[in-house]
Amino acid sequence: MLKALGFSKKKPPKESQIEKHKEQCQLRDKWEDDTRAFRQITDKLRDAYKHSKGDFAMNRYEELKVMLKGAIQEYKQALEDSKGKALARRLDKSGDRYGSGKAMARLKENAEKFASQQPEQQENRITDYSTATAKEVDKDLEELRKEILDLKSEYFRHKDRLGRLDTQYQDSKKHKPPQRYSVMKNMIKVATET
Repeated sequence: MLKALGFSKKKPPKESQIEKHKEQCQLRDKWEDDTRAFRQITDKLRDAYKHSKGDFAMNRYEELKVMLKGAIQEYKQALEDSKGKALARRLDKSGDRYGSGKAMARLKENAEKFASQQPEQQENRITDYSTATAKEVDKDLEELRKEILDLKSEYFRHKDRLGRLDTQYQDSKKHKPPQRYSVMKNMIKVATET
């Protein structure tokens, strides 16, 4: 009877809930993208290490050096890309236009690349707020918070491990090749632990 009169027991979400949900979705996507970049570097390093296991030690020594240098370069590039995406998001939000034409073109290119790499919306994520209830939005917000915490934890774990590789790689240069070989193997194992 209440429904027939236009009254419903289900409360629609408030505007503030909707805004908070949209912000959390964007934040979750940002952390997912940054974490994915580091995860891919780690996975690539792990796979290359596994594939090189059957090689002769002297060849493998050179391969380990190449693997580590590549992972370090990719890590540094991922950090730069992340900073560029953050700047592009700030520019997009504020509408400011400053900097050289080349810098703006590079930012636009990075933003387009970022947008093309974004995963499709998760099917269980609320996208139509007109049919959602306040309770459903709150429940989804809580799930988003948990996902963000998990992603942050994974992001910083990968970042710390990959960040240490550069210092450890430079330090390994003081060892003779047989010792350095063992040191580099251990570096890769530690960096790619799951």
